Amino acid sequence: MLYKSFDTFIFDYDGTLFDSKRHAHHVFKIVGQTCLEQGYINQVWSDDTLTQIIGHNPLRAWEVLLPNVSEEERTSISALYSKTMFEHLSNTPTTWYPHATDVIKTLLQEEKHLILLTNARRYYVEIALKHHPILEGFDQIHCAQDFNYQSKATIVPQLNLKGKVLVIGDKLDDAQAAQSINAQSVWAEYGYGHPEFDGKHFTYRIDSIEKLLKKPSF
Repeated sequence: MLYKSFDTFIFDYDGTLFDSKRHAHHVFKIVGQTCLEQGYINQVWSDDTLTQIIGHNPLRAWEVLLPNVSEEERTSISALYSKTMFEHLSNTPTTWYPHATDVIKTLLQEEKHLILLTNARRYYVEIALKHHPILEGFDQIHCAQDFNYQSKATIVPQLNLKGKVLVIGDKLDDAQAAQSINAQSVWAEYGYGHPEFDGKHFTYRIDSIEKLLKKPSF
């Protein structure tokens, strides 16, 4: 099995372990209505636009969604989004992709080193830990906020990595994170990335998380 030759696995969260789309769309639509009422946008963002934004660095995401407003206004809306998402997730059970928990259990049983690296804010990670205690088995859990929202390609070389590393994610920045340390990568094509913009930069691809333990495709 390919995965057995790796010692450390760096996992993205949204679109890789957690199918967060319905939660993100729900909150973005609430916040989008506020943006509409305040004249920041002419219409609420489409589902396709929102899906492409999920998992991005929050600073970059709001620059894309609100390109014509001031930094102060974007910061205010971003804070509203965080508050609304915190309230939503605090009162809504979340589920991972089918078999994601089984995959993590297998890797932990085989004493692999697991790292979670997400572009989300710290509160999001804390809620994930509350909903999915299996994350306590990870060696390291990091979010971009802990690193002043640097890119994953800048963060990963700063981490304490053991042995041969494999990065698993759905967006270009996950592939770039792997490239920053000359590591291999797996594209979660079931996530929110685009085949050409994101997928083509990865070493392997999987159409479901359990394929990580079977035979990823080139």
